[in-house]
Amino acid sequence: MESMNTKPELLIARVLFGLRCWTGNRAAFNARFSRERAAIRALVERCAAERGARRVLIRRPPGLEDSSRNWSVWMTLDALQWKRAGSEGQTHPVGHASPCVRAGR
Repeated sequence: MESMNTKPELLIARVLFGLRCWTGNRAAFNARFSRERAAIRALVERCAAERGARRVLIRRPPGLEDSSRNWSVWMTLDALQWKRAGSEGQTHPVGHASPCVRAGR
């Protein structure tokens, strides 16, 4: 059972994720990830090395960990790469570990 201290944004994210799993499919997810990677790559190619290494403190939007507010472009890309590496096993055909598959969707 969920703790009463669970943040609303986490509950909303879980519901939205579940809906995406239920209504989407692997091909659509992979296509979207590919489009997002291409868009990010286009932005990064225009970013000078010094600017990409500079940390920027942003206002904390709901759901963002406080420790994630002071990152550089390169730090953000590194984190996205970790996420990609972790999710590849979930979105490729062998995806038996996929949260969508585990949820019976």
